[in-house]
This record gives sequence, structure tokens and C-alpha cells, in this order.
Amino acid sequence: MVHGLDGFSGFSLFYLEKNPFKSVLSVQSVCHYFIKNLNLKIMFKKNKSLFTAVGFLMFIIGGSALVLSLVGVKFAFLTWIDLGGPLLGFILRIVMMIGGIVLAVLAQSNWEEES
Repeated sequence: MVHGLDGFSGFSLFYLEKNPFKSVLSVQSVCHYFIKNLNLKIMFKKNKSLFTAVGFLMFIIGGSALVLSLVGVKFAFLTWIDLGGPLLGFILRIVMMIGGIVLAVLAQSNWEEES
């Protein structure tokens, strides 16, 4: 385990050569840094249920679009995803699912306990 910016430990993502952080960064520490500095805590606190609902909706739509694309059926409003090819469409569906999970988890985080 590698300790990140604020003492979080997690899977090592990448190493920055420049001076701002001077350490190996983890996914958790990068997310925590941006949330802390961009005042996203306040936004997530105020709209907790909205972000949770949008996150789960993204996950459900991405997952069902992925399963349907394996069968050969597409959602009409997501046909633009396959314009770059089937591989790009597959990757974008996976990214939509992961983004939905991340959004829902960040919305449900207890920000007072982590400070």
C-alpha cells in the first residue's frame, strides 16, 4: 500500500515527476484532493439524492446498453456511441457504468467523518 496526499492508502495509480505532490498518488488521494480544492463537498452535500439517483441511472443504462449491444440491439438515444467503432462503444459503456458507481459513492460519502 502506498500513502497518498492526506494519509489515504490505496492502489498506486501513477507518479508525478513535478513538485506539487512529491509522492506516489493513489486513486483515493487524487479524488480527495480535487473534491477538497474544488469545493465539491458542498455540492455533494446539497444534492446528495440527485447525484445518487443520476449515478445509479448511469450504471443501469450503461449496464443494460452493454448487455444489449452484445445481443445486437441498441438504445436509440445511445447509437452515437458506436460511431467510433465497436471497441470505442464498448469502452464508453464501461466508462458510463464506472462513472455512475463513482458518482453514487461520492454522493453517499460522509464528509464530516473524513475531515
